[in-house]
Amino acid sequence: MSNVFEEAAAGPDRRSPAGEKDKTACAVIDKLVGDIVKSVNPLQIILFGSAARGDAGEHSDIDLLVVMPEGVHRRRTAQKLYREITGLGIPFDIVVATPQDLEKHKDNRDLIYKSALKEGIEIYGL
Repeated sequence: MSNVFEEAAAGPDRRSPAGEKDKTACAVIDKLVGDIVKSVNPLQIILFGSAARGDAGEHSDIDLLVVMPEGVHRRRTAQKLYREITGLGIPFDIVVATPQDLEKHKDNRDLIYKSALKEGIEIYGL
């Protein structure tokens, strides 16, 4: 089965010629990142989950950890992004955190931060 996110996980400088599905996934991730940056100006965006591991399938979504400055309301930021970003054609999930959240909870197996930091790929950073 073709990995629809493999090209995106490789990063923009390492993309090879891709099938139509892979090109679509890359374009969706590029648009998603651009929309997030335009909307909330994050410090960092990390791709994680099956797309980052390289085992995304036909029904996989795009998982993004959006790192925002301290003091930003995480839930409101996520809600804003979900309201503003529509029509991508591929489902996505956004987790908003601050650098302090990540540092405090980086070893907590019960929260997504640990696996996102371990397997994640930075796809945007200031």
